[in-house]
Amino acid sequence: MDSSSSKPSQIRFGEVNTNFFTGTALHWIDTLTSNSWKINLEQVDFKTANILGKRTVALMNPSFPFIAAPIDHFTAFKNILQQINSIYSLVCTNMDFCFYKTSCDNIIDLLPDLSFYLGSGN
Repeated sequence: MDSSSSKPSQIRFGEVNTNFFTGTALHWIDTLTSNSWKINLEQVDFKTANILGKRTVALMNPSFPFIAAPIDHFTAFKNILQQINSIYSLVCTNMDFCFYKTSCDNIIDLLPDLSFYLGSGN
């Protein structure tokens, strides 16, 4: 946890501190089982295209800092990233793990939004 006073961290159980987020109202999403964070994933938009192609299920893990995907979806996403004209090159390993070898602050404004649509869609 961050110990600086400019970026306070905290853990809360049983409530939400609305001082730590902005935007529209908080929306609760039902999990598909009571013992996991499995949820419906309606679509994933990147560069105005639904790169998911169909509804599926996602498994959320708040302690895992990566996004995993089936290889065909990942390849489509990677191809879009490689086509984006950027001064920073996308580096991909032979195990299909890709990253930019620069600070996120350098590329955040160069990349389109990646939007996840979670929940039932109803």
